[in-house]
Amino acid sequence: NKKMNNKSYKENKTPIPKNLNNVDGVLFLHDIYDAVHDHSGLIFNDFYDWTILDLGLISALAEPVITMPDGMGYEVEFKVTNDYGCSDVATVLVQPEYHLYIPSSFTPNNDGINETWSIKSLGIREMKLEVYDRWGNTVFSTTDKNFEWDGMVNGQRAPMGAYAWRIVLFTDHDQFVRRDGTLILTNDFQQR
Repeated sequence: NKKMNNKSYKENKTPIPKNLNNVDGVLFLHDIYDAVHDHSGLIFNDFYDWTILDLGLISALAEPVITMPDGMGYEVEFKVTNDYGCSDVATVLVQPEYHLYIPSSFTPNNDGINETWSIKSLGIREMKLEVYDRWGNTVFSTTDKNFEWDGMVNGQRAPMGAYAWRIVLFTDHDQFVRRDGTLILTNDFQQR
């Protein structure tokens, strides 16, 4: 135990993490808050100062949530000070993880609604996507992150049904990722 202005507090030597990841470009600063708060042992009425200089952001909230605008990593400084002027500071590099939004179906039936299939991504450097029919034949393949598939195969509308897809990618932080899934193609509403 340590003394501060005749008050005792427990000092915790838990190491502060130097690298934290966030999800989907949203930074949940409670991870840093928990790490510093646990490390500092400051258990009084704390005052907080968050600083992300590269974004020009400053906050006095205990646990702010900040949207990362461009998927880049940022140094975040967190300073906590108690009523007695004792403080602790942690600076960590916060890097976003990759994000994929992959719809599970589309309806290329010429009604002007949901005509193409595409994915939305963040933090992906390069990728390869393939779509397979039920016999394992590749019906669509691309390396373009901004693709749109119109459901055509060799100039013909693909039959309605389930299709398997596989995406392999490298994130902006050189992480290799492979994901597999199923896509439902529904295109004959106008023919019934």
